Amino acid sequence: MPDLPLFLLLLLILAAILRNDLIFYVFYLFAGLFILGTWWARRGLPALRLARRYDDRLFLGERREVELELTNTSRLPLVWVQLLERLPLQVHTPPDVRAVVSLPGRGRARLRYELIATRRGYYELGPLRLRTGDLLGMSRPMTLEFAPAPVIVYPKIVPLPALGLPSRTPFGRLPHAQRLFEDPTRVIGTRDYQPGDSWRQINWKSSAAVGTWQTKQLEPAISLETMIVLNLNEPEYDTANWWVASELVDDDCAQPQRA
Repeated sequence: MPDLPLFLLLLLILAAILRNDLIFYVFYLFAGLFILGTWWARRGLPALRLARRYDDRLFLGERREVELELTNTSRLPLVWVQLLERLPLQVHTPPDVRAVVSLPGRGRARLRYELIATRRGYYELGPLRLRTGDLLGMSRPMTLEFAPAPVIVYPKIVPLPALGLPSRTPFGRLPHAQRLFEDPTRVIGTRDYQPGDSWRQINWKSSAAVGTWQTKQLEPAISLETMIVLNLNEPEYDTANWWVASELVDDDCAQPQRA
C-alpha cells in the first residue's frame, strides 16, 4: 500500500479539524500497524540465510536436482516470504522458479527444482530474490538478493573409438604392438645386417666386436602427450551450419581429454 503515508496524513488532518476521537483511534491503529510492519520486515529479512545444494558440474543431457534451504535465524516469524530464482533457459524451463513460504522463528523452508542440461556452457543460477512484508500489506515490501551460483555444462561425450582418430605420432613413451614407427631411443638389441637396412641403424661397437655388420633393433612406442587444437574460426565453417558444426567439433574434442 504505497499511498498509506498520504492516507494517514489526510486522516490526521481530518481528525484535527473535526476533533473526532474515533478518527484519531483509526489513525493510531493504521499508523501503529504501518510502523510495526515496517520494523518487522526490516528486522526479519536480514536474518534470512540461504543454502544451495546442487551439483555444479553436468554433462549435456543430464538432470540434477537443486535444493534451496531458507533459514530464519531470528525469533521473529515471517508470515510470508516470496522467492524468485532467475535461471538460464539452457538448464531450466521456464527461466525462473517462484514460491511463497512461511517461516516461523528459527524455522526453515526447503524448495527443490530440477536442472536439465540442454546446451554446454557456463551458467549462473540466480540471483535469488526474497521479498517480505506485513500480513496486511500496509508497509512497503522489503527485498533481499543473494548472489548467483555457477554451474558448468560439459559437452556430450562420444565414445573414443567412434571418432576414428588414427595415431600419427612417430615416437612415444609406451611400448606398443602396432608398428607405426620405431623409436631410435629405444634399443632392445642387435641382429645381423640385412639388405635394405639403413646404415644409420648400424651398431658400430657390436659390429666391431662380432666381426660382422650388426643392425640395431628398435622398439615401437606410443605417447600419452597429446595436443588438441579446436578451430572455431567462423569463416572456415559453412555459414548455415556454423553453430551445429562447431558444437559437434567441440564434442569430438572433449572425448580424447576425458579418455
